[in-house]
Amino acid sequence: MHQYQVPQFITTEGRLIGQVTVKQFLYLGGGALGIFVAYKLLRGWLFTPIAFFFAAFSLALAFWKPDGQPFARLVGHAFLFILKPRLYIWETQKKSPQSISSRLHPPIPPAQTRRHIPLSKITDLAWNLNIQDHRNEHAEEDHHFSHRMQA
Repeated sequence: MHQYQVPQFITTEGRLIGQVTVKQFLYLGGGALGIFVAYKLLRGWLFTPIAFFFAAFSLALAFWKPDGQPFARLVGHAFLFILKPRLYIWETQKKSPQSISSRLHPPIPPAQTRRHIPLSKITDLAWNLNIQDHRNEHAEEDHHFSHRMQA
């Protein structure tokens, strides 16, 4: 029979530098690139809040996991929620009074009838069970006795 190697640790990402994965490194690199572009285009007081935004966003993408999910997944779901068209329709349906009353008062199931079993039949069944148990006990004793005699 052939033995195949089963891949292990398929949920762990490869590490690039220390404990930083490739994906985290790319998020941080993207944030640094955004800060560099903002520095070249916006000198002065406008650069500081935009650079802070890029730094915070890239750090959140790289390291923050709200509720155990990557922040990138949360951002993706937020964009889908904003961009996805939604259509809410409220339609009332007329219901007949009979269906409403049947929900309020469910039909009562018919009463279960008991079968009458004569006492003589019950006595016969009990006697048969006792005899059968008695025969089984003797058969087991005979089996053990004959097994001991052979040994």
